[in-house]
Formats: sequence, structure tokens, C-alpha cells
Amino acid sequence: MKPVKAFSIGLFWRIFFLLAGLLAACTAAWVQIAIEIEAGPRAQQTAQQVSTQINLSRAALIHADPIYRMALIKSMAKQEGVRIWPKEMEDVIATAERDTVDVRLRWSLMQLLGPDATVTSSVNGEPGLWVSFAIDGDDYWLLADPSRLPPVTSGAWLLWLSVAFFLAVAGAALIASRLSAPLHSLARAMQAIRRGDFANLRLDENLRTTEIREVNRGFNAMAAQLSQLEQDRVVMMAGLSHDLRTPLTRLRLEAEMSVPDSEARLGMVSDIDQMDQMIHKFLEYARPGGQTLVAVDLAAVVAARVARATGVGPHESQLLVHNGLTDALWIMADPTDLGRVISNLLENARRYGATPGSEPAVAEIEITVGPTPPTRKGEAGQVTLYLRDHGPGVSDADLLRLTTPFFRADTSRSQATGSGLGLSIVEKAMAQMGAHMHLTHAPGGGLQVELVFQAESAVGTGL
Repeated sequence: MKPVKAFSIGLFWRIFFLLAGLLAACTAAWVQIAIEIEAGPRAQQTAQQVSTQINLSRAALIHADPIYRMALIKSMAKQEGVRIWPKEMEDVIATAERDTVDVRLRWSLMQLLGPDATVTSSVNGEPGLWVSFAIDGDDYWLLADPSRLPPVTSGAWLLWLSVAFFLAVAGAALIASRLSAPLHSLARAMQAIRRGDFANLRLDENLRTTEIREVNRGFNAMAAQLSQLEQDRVVMMAGLSHDLRTPLTRLRLEAEMSVPDSEARLGMVSDIDQMDQMIHKFLEYARPGGQTLVAVDLAAVVAARVARATGVGPHESQLLVHNGLTDALWIMADPTDLGRVISNLLENARRYGATPGSEPAVAEIEITVGPTPPTRKGEAGQVTLYLRDHGPGVSDADLLRLTTPFFRADTSRSQATGSGLGLSIVEKAMAQMGAHMHLTHAPGGGLQVELVFQAESAVGTGL
């Protein structure tokens, strides 16, 4: 069963969202403070203007002849935008829930006009700023012209909020990129080391940040030592191979020519061949990585390796392959490593995957393929190759250790003829190609190997 990938987010976006949220909250708080600082004086100024209008209107109406009072009210409404009506008991004012008069303005007006003044945003369904006042014991309404009153709050803060938020987001992106860039470089360098690519691996040691500079220097020193160790290992294995294969070849010739007993001769030749194969396995495991991936037809490579593994030879009757790959299937891989992976898996199945009870021992292998859709938009899909045998299988504990170098499972699957490096070489080669290998129990018994490759998006694959 394949592990479920958990949702993850990169360091850049983590820092960006954290800083952007923090700066946005600070900006909103700053704007709210600016509004509070601005709204108080504006409300006081508006209340002063309304109070002045009421006082002037009251004085004008008090000193005007009652006969001309209505004419004066009409003149004030026409020329000054001040409309005055007698206040009636039946007047319907806005409820508290629907009243839109600013609290600061209401409080300032009641301070100037007294607590008995009524301030509302609607009278008898007509909206506006309505304020009540009294003349000689009679109550009146004054409807102030909104166009002649300064607003309690201006819309300028919206512009400033937009500018401040844009600058905050830009600053968050800049800070996040500066913080995450060295870690991105370090992550890429670690991936290169994992692939065994030491050619162009060097981090900048001249950065101004002391901590990052020291980390880069330490990493470069470590990478240089690993590169030297890798080179020494390759040289040592090459020398060992040369020094061992020369006497092995000589021993084989001598055994074939000098041993009269044909059975003993074949046994000696078989042992020498086995030693030669073990040396070849050691060299394969010690082989450095750093391949260049190209578009490869998986079906063609599998067919060629199957033909070679089941061709005329000493193992012809021990391997039965059912190859389900018929059409071309393009993936990104290294052709040499891909062929080596398929050959090692077939050889591993031939050695340890023989069907129980078959006589002579025959390893029956089924090869199928299944496309995997991309997980994100714009991402290339994947191709999964399945190789399943019908052998005795392995225990759960051994299944987790099959790719460990030099590990051999229990005797039901293990022979003394193996080096314990076959699946380790496969896992290493797959990792160097950016692919993955999963080992699972096959339904009904046996071992199933799943090889997951990246599909080649530039070639029509039918995915």
C-alpha cells in the first residue's frame, strides 16, 4: 500500500503568509487608529456647524414677524439649504437599529444643544440629518443639507490602506525570498549529493549573513570530502576488480584444461563465474551517479531485457515472463541504468521467485504497467511498472530490509549464490533517475516490485 502524501507548503510561502498576515493586521490597526483620530475632530466640526445653523435659525424666527415666519422658513430652505418643519407628535423617527447617525456626531450635538435635543437619520421616511429644537415652547425639526456638511470620516483612508497593504505584501515577499533563498540552495545541493553529482556542487561562501556563510563553508568542505571519498572508492573498486578478474580468468582456463573430471570441471567453472558475477555486482553498486535523463521507450527496454534473460543459455528453463507491455511508453530515464534495473529484477526473480512445487524450478513473472495522473496542474504524469513473481514471498520484517546492501532474506527465498546487492543496486539506480521503487506482497503470494517513473510529456504517450 502506497503512503498517502500529506499536504505540505514551502518555506517561502510559510514566511510570506506569516509576514503578510502580521503586516496586514498592523496596517488595519494603524488605519483604525487614524480613523479614530480623524473622526473625533470632524464630528465636532460638523456638530458645530449644525448647532450654528440651529441657533441662527432660532434667532431669525424669534425676531421675525409671525406673519412672515413661513416666508422666512422657505427663504432659508431655498438659499441656505436649511429646511425647518414643525415637530408633530405623530412624526415617525428612525429606530435605534436603523439610525445611521454617527455616534460621535450625536454625542457632540447633544453636548451643544442639550440632552433634550433629538438627533435622528430619518423622519416620516425621509432620510437626512434631523435635529429638533424649540422656539417659544414650540418644537421644530431642522433638516441639514448633507452636501454643506463635512463628512465625519473621509474616504482617503481607503487609498492609504490599499497603498500600505500593497507595500506590506511586497515587503513580505522580499523578506521571505531573502530568508528562504539560502535554504533553497542548500536543498538543491543536498539533492545533488543524493544523486551522487559532485561536479558543480559549491555554495556561495561570500554571503554577508554570518550564519549562512558558515553553513555554506561547512557544507562545501563536507561535499569536497565526500567527492574525494567517492573517487577513492571508485578507484579502489576498479583496481580490485582488475586484480581479481585476472587470476579468475587464469583459473577458469586452467580448470577447463587441466581438470579431467567433467563434473568437477563444470563445478569449478560455475564457482569462478559466480565469483566474477559478485565482483560485477560490487562494481555496479560502487558506480557513481550523475546521469543525464532522456526520453526512453520503457516497453522497448523491457522487451530487450526480457529477451536477453530468457534467451538460449543456462537459465532458459528457469524463467517464464508474461510481458504485458505492447505499445511504446515514453519515460524520463537513463537508458543504461534502466536496462540494468530491469535485468537485476529479472535475475532476482529467477533466483528467489521460483513457483513452489514446480519441477524443474521455474520463476513465473508478470510485467504490467499503469499510468498515474499528475497530482498538480502543469505537472507531468507518472508511469508505474509492476513486476510480480509467484514465489514463496518474504516476511513483513524482511520486506523492509530487502534493499539493504548485503542483506539476504530467509532460506525460503535466499540462496548462497547471491551477493545481496541486486535490489540495493536497483534502488540506487532508481533514485539517481529521480524515480521510486516500492516492494509489496503480491496478492496470492510472491513479491511485487513497483517502479514509478516520470512520464515524458513532450512525446504522445496516451496518458
